[in-house]
Amino acid sequence: MPKTEWVKPWEREYNVLKMDMVLCSMRTDYFRSVYGFDIPRSFAMRMPNGNDAVFVEKKSYNRWINETRAIMLSKRRFDDYYRRYCALRSEIIAVAKKVGVYGQRISNSDMLRKLLRSFEDVDQRNMSVGQWGSFLLTEHAVVATHKLVERFIAGVSRQKEIEKVLFSPGEMSQIRKERQSILSVALALTEKERQRLLRRHAASFEWIPCINIIEPKAWPQSHFVSELKQIPSSGEARKELEELEKSFKKNRAAYNRIKKQFPRSEQALLDRLHAMSFIKDDRDDTRRKAYYYATPLFQQISRVLGCDENDMPYYTYDEIDYALAVRKPLAPSIVRARRKRYVLVPGIGGSRVVPDREYKNYLKMVRRVRPDTDEVRGVAASSGVVRGRACIVPNVYSIDKMKKHMVLVTVVTHPDYVPAMRRAAAFVTDEGGMTSHAAIVAREMKKPCVVGTVHATELFRDGDLLEVDAEHGIVRKV
Repeated sequence: MPKTEWVKPWEREYNVLKMDMVLCSMRTDYFRSVYGFDIPRSFAMRMPNGNDAVFVEKKSYNRWINETRAIMLSKRRFDDYYRRYCALRSEIIAVAKKVGVYGQRISNSDMLRKLLRSFEDVDQRNMSVGQWGSFLLTEHAVVATHKLVERFIAGVSRQKEIEKVLFSPGEMSQIRKERQSILSVALALTEKERQRLLRRHAASFEWIPCINIIEPKAWPQSHFVSELKQIPSSGEARKELEELEKSFKKNRAAYNRIKKQFPRSEQALLDRLHAMSFIKDDRDDTRRKAYYYATPLFQQISRVLGCDENDMPYYTYDEIDYALAVRKPLAPSIVRARRKRYVLVPGIGGSRVVPDREYKNYLKMVRRVRPDTDEVRGVAASSGVVRGRACIVPNVYSIDKMKKHMVLVTVVTHPDYVPAMRRAAAFVTDEGGMTSHAAIVAREMKKPCVVGTVHATELFRDGDLLEVDAEHGIVRKV
């Protein structure tokens, strides 16, 4: 019997509840209606570094890649995908608000179960299109953009400049709007006006860190006070605000100008490729808002069950449903064990956590051999060459150790990394491409960045002196 080959599409700072939804999303009728098939074999686990990773059977994953490539290259199919994406973006926010508002007032178990399943359903569908779809489509967009630019634009330096524009979003993501807003707060003329604007700012953006249900928590106002204190002066705030607003206007104008350099027959494809650079950020904003709005439901469920609300992310949806039906939570010892490690596999209906004794067997199946080399190669996402000491940040819970002028080496970045990214001399990531968060922020901050290295967090150690050559996509220990 041939050995199963597994692919790891990504790893993130997630938990059992989130990974249950991820696995189940690939086995639904809705998923089949979008892609024409489902993914029968997959599993998720907490890795030794504390992150949560999903693994998919290689044969199925390759079929999925081919299908999403066909969607990207077909105007009709991409337009259908985009309609689904926009509809689900509105629906998940609406449902999340509803279950959050009504859920926090209800103690009836049956009603809570209905609200839970309502949110689970839309979250799975949004995962199929908004999360999985945009993740894979963006990778195809990058490849297709390279091919178009090489075909119609002469000169390597000119090609790089054009790709930089094509891979820059034409609209601001919410994290950039947050920065724009806090800079405006810093420009308030009176302390009274500053405090009024700060309260409004906090109410508008406190949801940003909510990558999961319940954990991490929404930002308190003290977070924004601290951010405000880090702005040196009103003059610096005004300068950064003007540059931020000009950069997006400049990008839009540059895109419209560059688009005309391509044949009309290719311009519709170019629009789709460019759109993905914004969708990739926008889908993340949508998910965070939805989890922020839905969290009160899960907090109320924990009160009804008489358990700590921070235990909720370590249940599967089926386990929450069953616990409500019998009014009995999981034993605290089970939750404690899952915080350290777990393996989750798809079952009939939902997912199940396998016995802990099997953890090492799953880890052995997917663990990579540490490369015997002093360098890694990846995608040069923002040009420059610098040297600095490595700071290995496996996840967002370790960002406080990041000091000024160090090289940030991490699996992947997201908005919570921005304070650490401001302190860094350069960014190096295991995952990502030209439209990844790290790549876009690096270009905005004008810092060298190499993404998609695969092994950087495994190869390098804290304190290693690194040379980041973001002209050629090479990071080496010196």
